[in-house]
Amino acid sequence: MDSVEGVRNILLVGVDARPGETKSRSDTIIILTIDGNNNVIKLTSLLRDLYVSIPDHGNNRINVAWVYGEFDLLRQTIRENFGLDVTEYVEVDLTLLVDLIDQIGGLTLNVGSEKQRKAINGVIDAYNYQFHEPNNDGLVTSLGEQAMNGKQVMAYARYRKIDSDFKRSERQREVLSKIFDKIKGMSLIELTRLAAYAVDRVETNLSLNDIVSLIPVMYGMKDAPIEQLTLPYEGEYQSRTVSGMAVLVPNLSAAQTRLEAFIYG
Repeated sequence: MDSVEGVRNILLVGVDARPGETKSRSDTIIILTIDGNNNVIKLTSLLRDLYVSIPDHGNNRINVAWVYGEFDLLRQTIRENFGLDVTEYVEVDLTLLVDLIDQIGGLTLNVGSEKQRKAINGVIDAYNYQFHEPNNDGLVTSLGEQAMNGKQVMAYARYRKIDSDFKRSERQREVLSKIFDKIKGMSLIELTRLAAYAVDRVETNLSLNDIVSLIPVMYGMKDAPIEQLTLPYEGEYQSRTVSGMAVLVPNLSAAQTRLEAFIYG
């Protein structure tokens, strides 16, 4: 198999599970779309503060669905609110993300301000404490475009206190796009080794054969552009405080129309 027919959607879920925890909220929710019709890769971010109906659990932030029912409930929540049924998923935790980025040799990213550098290092400090790593290990020490290791890239993608979840989702898609760019330069053998390294550390309903079959597909789309969408979309939501939570209440009709047009249009 060296191509994909039609459109294939895979839910990418990043969780912030601390040592000893069995349940965690989804920190990142991104729909990866492999559009074989148009030879395009699409990334749709569902912001974690989206206030939606969670089947059998009332209204809440969308990231709570993972705590209550992991993929099955998150799938139902996305289908009920946004009209899209995503049947495949891959869940990755922080430590695997860090290791995978190190496996591909890190990424080049830009640290544009001292405020941003401090925010990145704040996440790194918390990670070091959480996973019992040395104090100050991996801190970013300079500004500008620079090579970053896995821990630094993870922190770049996760901080948000100095801006917003919208900006945070942009950084996450930027990181994913750069990961795709990096693996485009890898051989099929290198990609297979990378998949073998990760397969036992991810939670997914994709079989090993499914994962292996995706390698030549993605390799064959190395020149494919990457298109991006964030939900809720600008002007199609209301910012509210509900039960002490700052949430984003989407216009679901508009969101469904926009998502369908983006993925299948």
